[in-house]
Amino acid sequence: MKQIKIDFKNMWGGFFKHDNIITNTLSLEYNVIVDENNPDIIVCQSSPPDHQSPSAASLTDGMKGRAKIIHWLVESIDRTGDPDYSSCDFSFSSCKFDDNRNVRIPLWSMYVDWFGNQYVQGRNQAFLVSPELLLNPPDYTEKKKFCCVLTNNDMALRAEVYPEFIGFGVENGLLVESRGRAFTNMPSIGGDEKDKLEYINDFKFNLCFDNGEADGWITEKLIHPLSKGVIPIYWGCPDVGEEFNEDAFIHARRFNNIDELNGAVLGIYNKPDLFQEIQSQPRFPDNKIPDCANPEFLLEKFKTVLEL
Repeated sequence: MKQIKIDFKNMWGGFFKHDNIITNTLSLEYNVIVDENNPDIIVCQSSPPDHQSPSAASLTDGMKGRAKIIHWLVESIDRTGDPDYSSCDFSFSSCKFDDNRNVRIPLWSMYVDWFGNQYVQGRNQAFLVSPELLLNPPDYTEKKKFCCVLTNNDMALRAEVYPEFIGFGVENGLLVESRGRAFTNMPSIGGDEKDKLEYINDFKFNLCFDNGEADGWITEKLIHPLSKGVIPIYWGCPDVGEEFNEDAFIHARRFNNIDELNGAVLGIYNKPDLFQEIQSQPRFPDNKIPDCANPEFLLEKFKTVLEL
């Protein structure tokens, strides 16, 4: 098995250099060694300016030519800005970006347990959603609670929609439990992805708006409830229907205003047969995980980088 040496810089909290989507994928075909001194590849996250972390360019200064430099844009590209190809050879982004030096890797796919990983506390991503759960959702399961919200910020439409939706629940005698750091009406659940998935499992709906609406930027916020038979109330990526079956969740973009959205949710809540119909829908068009989400796709793109 061919050896490849890799290093990582400026990655997100909970990123384990020896156990992540990149090293696990490369290990399908390479003997992967994490080498901070003489790597073949350096993967460096490009963070949004408001994260107040060093730029990817400054962290890899002087390394281009000695190693292949990959900038990894996990956050929405409208926050990170375009890749800087003067300081890298290639980029992977979670959004669509039209350049032959960039490949989109869906952010949600990084949360899928492609490799049968054991749960490790503190690792982000925790790899808790199996492909089988997404392709073969469990038979109809009754959920006792109405809706939950777990968010730590009021970005994008959340500041406008979340308080109104929580109030709509109160008006109709329905409790919307909000247990993040924003819009809180109950104590935070704390913990990590495992705690989140265990918590949302009891609810019929999960209000899960993304932080932005860039093309292609679909996060774990959609697959977490889908994997638990919870119906997501989702807003974010405009072209989410290219990868996910829009009949399997409530797509907030379909509605003209918050009142229409609230009415649709209430209608589904009051019709158990309709709820069951949505809950049992295939998660993907034609019930097929998109090719770009599979580790084999990422592996082939890394091979392209090595051949540059």
